[in-house]
Amino acid sequence: MKNFYIICKENVASGIGVLACDALCSCMYAKTKNLIPIIDMQHYSNQYFRKNRVFKDNAWEYFFEQPYKYTLKDIKEDDNVIIGNFSEPKENNLFFTTDWIPVSQRNENKKKRQEKEELKSFLSFSKHTNDYIQKTYKKIIGNKKNILGVLLRGTDYTERRTYKEHIQPKLSKVIKKIKEYQKKYPEIEYIYLATEDLNLFNKLKKEFGHKLLDNNQKRYSYDKEKPFLL
Repeated sequence: MKNFYIICKENVASGIGVLACDALCSCMYAKTKNLIPIIDMQHYSNQYFRKNRVFKDNAWEYFFEQPYKYTLKDIKEDDNVIIGNFSEPKENNLFFTTDWIPVSQRNENKKKRQEKEELKSFLSFSKHTNDYIQKTYKKIIGNKKNILGVLLRGTDYTERRTYKEHIQPKLSKVIKKIKEYQKKYPEIEYIYLATEDLNLFNKLKKEFGHKLLDNNQKRYSYDKEKPFLL
């Protein structure tokens, strides 16, 4: 007989990154209670079900392995099952970081940093995801070196200023900062841009030309007259 902690949440808005952070917090909680966590994105609504597979697959397993390798199918009739929640407990949330804390005070947060490392240990890519990453890395990066990575959030982040979301820098400021790095590190040959905003991508492409690496992600344009992405 085993004691399972089923981590679940009805959530169709959040991306996989947010869901993963919240799920890992619950994994930590389960560990402190000597429970086996299983993340359930099969019986609760989310945006990641494949076509015609709604509530038929555990969408978590499209991307990741289960923390302890046990799946929902491993639960037996005589096992104990506790239904948990994606976002409990909040004090272990991965979004807590010590990066902005002065060095003189960071020793006080050593335990919190250790907890973050333990949280990350619960997360392993599925074979499908790992194969995709390796294949895509080879295609985009290959033997290229000296690459500057840039992450730009756009669409509703910049146009709607979504409540409680970080304020994004203006594109002119981003371009200025990129050029500062290019001047400081002249060995930089390429710029890897991650953005969901088509307009931002096009403007950066115009500015940096062939130096900008295209990761072929799906991108959107924002229509100010409508409250959704086109």
